[in-house]
Amino acid sequence: MGEFEKCEASLLKTQMIRRKVLGNEHPDYVQTLRMIAELYTKTNKTEKAEAVYAEISILDSKLLGKAVYHLSERELANYMNIFSKSVNDQFCFNQIAPSEHINAVSFDNIIFQKGFLMQAAAHLRKLSDSDGTYSESISELRAMHRSLGDLYLQPLAERDSNQIAQIESQIELREKELARSMKDYGNVTKQIKWQHVQQKLKPNEAALEFIQYEFNQANENSDSSFYAALILLPGNSFPKFVPLLMKQ
Repeated sequence: MGEFEKCEASLLKTQMIRRKVLGNEHPDYVQTLRMIAELYTKTNKTEKAEAVYAEISILDSKLLGKAVYHLSERELANYMNIFSKSVNDQFCFNQIAPSEHINAVSFDNIIFQKGFLMQAAAHLRKLSDSDGTYSESISELRAMHRSLGDLYLQPLAERDSNQIAQIESQIELREKELARSMKDYGNVTKQIKWQHVQQKLKPNEAALEFIQYEFNQANENSDSSFYAALILLPGNSFPKFVPLLMKQ
């Protein structure tokens, strides 16, 4: 068995153990996926890497979408740095092995990062401060999210499934109450996908996202910045990834 096979076997075993012990919505499980994706990318196992990057994106968005309600600004900033590293890795992979699926994932991640992550927590605080009527409800919602997050950090065998179900039900009920009573709550907490953007485009319009990333894959280390664009047109099956230039 070669070095790659040994490393792959070790990581896949770790993935299986962490999924079994911690569940797939645990940060340590997602970190294992990042290591697997990096290994596949550096060894040109592009189809396997693409599938893992897609799973990482789904889980990252889900974890951060929940965490934004209860993390402190410092904790959220640290989490966002990890998320940004994952997004950077996806751009590097797309440069090596262009993929329409990863184009879509990348576009969603940019929307998620620029829109939801950077604004949701601040907007929730602003809504709470602007109307004291809802301050207590939002504080209680944050407390419930934090309790739920703490439960999900526990090993699966130690989790109280009944308690988790109860808290999730309370969160859903509280969010529905806030959505009905607070005009802007639904807009603040809504997560947009590239399909939503495309639906708003007129026939002669396009959505354009410029991106910058550091290339650090495929056995190469570089201090160069790469620039590209993600272009979305009406009727496109997926966004287009267009490399632009490199700056050293």
